[in-house]
Amino acid sequence: MCIDILTEFLRPGWHPDGNDRKAETMRCLKYRFRILLTALLFAALLSACSIPVEELRTGSVVRADDRAQYPTDVCSLSDIVSMDSITVRALPKKDALLGFSVSTGEEHEYRGVYVSTGEKVTEGQVLAELDAGDLPQELREMEIRLEELQEKIRGLDARYEIAKRRTEIQSAGMNWADRQAMRDEAEEKYQAERALISDEIEFAEMRHQRLTTAMEAYVITAPFDGTVLSAVSPQQGETYTEGRNIIRVAELSQIIFQGETTRPEIFREDRIYTIRLDKEETNVRLVSASEVSQPEKTEESPAKYYVYFLPEAFSETVSYSKNYSVSFEPAHRESVLSVPTSAVYHANDQYYVYTLNENGSRVLRFVETGARNEYRTEILSGLREGEVIISE
Repeated sequence: MCIDILTEFLRPGWHPDGNDRKAETMRCLKYRFRILLTALLFAALLSACSIPVEELRTGSVVRADDRAQYPTDVCSLSDIVSMDSITVRALPKKDALLGFSVSTGEEHEYRGVYVSTGEKVTEGQVLAELDAGDLPQELREMEIRLEELQEKIRGLDARYEIAKRRTEIQSAGMNWADRQAMRDEAEEKYQAERALISDEIEFAEMRHQRLTTAMEAYVITAPFDGTVLSAVSPQQGETYTEGRNIIRVAELSQIIFQGETTRPEIFREDRIYTIRLDKEETNVRLVSASEVSQPEKTEESPAKYYVYFLPEAFSETVSYSKNYSVSFEPAHRESVLSVPTSAVYHANDQYYVYTLNENGSRVLRFVETGARNEYRTEILSGLREGEVIISE
């Protein structure tokens, strides 16, 4: 029956509209052969898949007639030490990113950046300056004015002491009331002059403070004794961009490594961990763990934590712009059922292995896994001790 239908389908004279014209007949034949060829290619692709979707879904035999010899291993008891690592970066004991605080929208040329990477600096040392226009001259003039006023008031105090002694001498023959009147007059004159000068000093100090604060926006000073980790080198005539940090200073007497994890409970303060640096390995210990602030956090997403490790010895080879790896042991299992890690596959959120049936054909078997390392993987369910599995 199928042969009859196919013969009728391919008959050159057949046409769905009953039209026997030769051109239309050839076009129909070409169209039918194209459909047949596409179907054959699709069937070939399906048969070439090593793990068909249906096989993963049902765990059925891959090939009933497959008798090839596979490398095998036995599901057995063994110890498993599972190793993992966390990415960390180096943080100095103190760290400061420094820039100028000039007004928004203004452009100021560099007067100079006076430090370079690796240089030692002391607290208060000037590290960089911008051209502040007339501000330095105004500040200097105000400092001179303050010195003049301070000198003026010191001179007034000295003259008053001399005037008091002179009054005592001149009033020696006077009665007490007249002598007191002379003293009061001299005191009143002195206090009036001193008040005027004090007002000028107060105004000058306020003006000096405003100018000093304004100048601070154009000068960068070291906040503490430390080392310059990075510093820009501006070109001649270059202007400063507001908000740009141009110098990084750090105190390098100690280093802390910071990493991020969702499982802080796997780390313990009484244990030693290994960190791999550029050319060496050293031991570190856990200092603390603190939850990371996450504005977009939802109830479904796991909390993230910063973990901090302190090295046993300070290393000057540490780079503050690189990531390092801290190794740790998340699990240690003794005498557990295990198979070679290379024999365990993962697809569709499920783990599986291949076993051999009595005919020597491979069979897909879903398993539940536990601890694992490079060599062995713990099997929690799905296999029994002594079962033969395909090892690769």
